[in-house]
Amino acid sequence: VLLKQDSYKQLYDLNHIYKVGNLISKLREEKGLSQSDLGSYIGVTNKAVSRWENGRGYPDTSILLKLAEALEITVDELLKGELSISKTKHKVNNKNIN
Repeated sequence: VLLKQDSYKQLYDLNHIYKVGNLISKLREEKGLSQSDLGSYIGVTNKAVSRWENGRGYPDTSILLKLAEALEITVDELLKGELSISKTKHKVNNKNIN
């Protein structure tokens, strides 16, 4: 039974890593930033940004605030890998207007 629980946790962790990476990638691209641009702004290499976006790791805790600010989201949203419901609705409404 423990092995089964560990397998579920590993699967959740993998899915979560990809979720966070996809959010970073999506928001970076929406802002018209390259991986190098984002990396330079927060003090990491473009390779570090690529690793996050491709699900090969998480950003270090020491840069979470700066990364969230660059992407114009909260640290909570960054850690969850999803935008809050109110931000999602706002984005949808803005797309409908434009």
